[in-house]
Amino acid sequence: MTETAIAKGPSLLKKKTPFPEEMRTEPIDIFEAWCKHCGLCAAFCPAEVFAFSETGKVFVAHPENCKQCGICANICPDMAILLLPKKRGEE
Repeated sequence: MTETAIAKGPSLLKKKTPFPEEMRTEPIDIFEAWCKHCGLCAAFCPAEVFAFSETGKVFVAHPENCKQCGICANICPDMAILLLPKKRGEE
């Protein structure tokens, strides 16, 4: 890594989520471009939120079951899972 990339690291973390509150429809999302569809999220999710499509791609099948425990985001080797903060007024 170059010194420039390292110096910019903290500022990159301060960027806003690509999913503004008014656009959010689910509590969890997968960055398709980053996901390699390894299935670790589906294997470790205690709420069975994820499933596999016919083509073998992981997708969020049951977002209503998501408890936002963070297991999927923490286990994802590609950092492709984003847990979105709850909207104001949601429990």
